[in-house]
Amino acid sequence: MQLFNGFLNVVILSLFAITLIALIIAIYQCLKSFRIERLKNELAIKRSYAEIFISSLNGKFDRELVKSQLIDAFKKEKIPFEFEEIDKLIEAAKQDYLGGN
Repeated sequence: MQLFNGFLNVVILSLFAITLIALIIAIYQCLKSFRIERLKNELAIKRSYAEIFISSLNGKFDRELVKSQLIDAFKKEKIPFEFEEIDKLIEAAKQDYLGGN
C-alpha cells in the first residue's frame, strides 16, 4: 500500500507539472500574439499619419516637410518612432499615394 501511495503521488505531481508547463506555454504564446498585434496596429497608425500628410500636399511632394510633420505628430501623440522608420514610412505612403492616382 505504501508503494502505491508513493507511485500515486509521483503521478499526481507529474500531471501537475505537465499542466503547469502547458499553462506557461499558453500564456507565453498569448502575450507574444498580443505584442505582434500591438506592433501591427502601431505601424498602421504611423502609416496612416504618413498618408494623410502626403495627401495634404496636393501633388507637391516635399519629403522634409512630411518628415517634420510626422516627427511633430508622433512626439505630440507620444508615439514611439525611429528616424530610419520615418523615411521608410514616407516612401511606402508615397508609393501608395502615387499608385492610387
